[in-house]
Amino acid sequence: MTKQEQLKQEILNKTKEYYKLVHKPAQDKEFVDGESRVNYAGRVFDETEMQYLVDSSLDFWLTYGDYSKKFEKTIIKIFKCKMGIFSKLRLLC
Repeated sequence: MTKQEQLKQEILNKTKEYYKLVHKPAQDKEFVDGESRVNYAGRVFDETEMQYLVDSSLDFWLTYGDYSKKFEKTIIKIFKCKMGIFSKLRLLC
């Protein structure tokens, strides 16, 4: 493993650690009827998504790229399309 790969892995591991320390407790908080806030359109994510975000930003790949292609392939299988592309958050099958 190169120094660059090792450093990137350390950063991704720290990202996971940060998620578990900062975000997970709030997401795992017990819902209390009549008291708890309902995040109907709020942020829902886990440590893997944070790691994907950091990984992309370390490569400075901030637009359509490998993760977009992976997402397209997955969603195309779900909707049983022969092929498709995303345009303005719409799947064109």
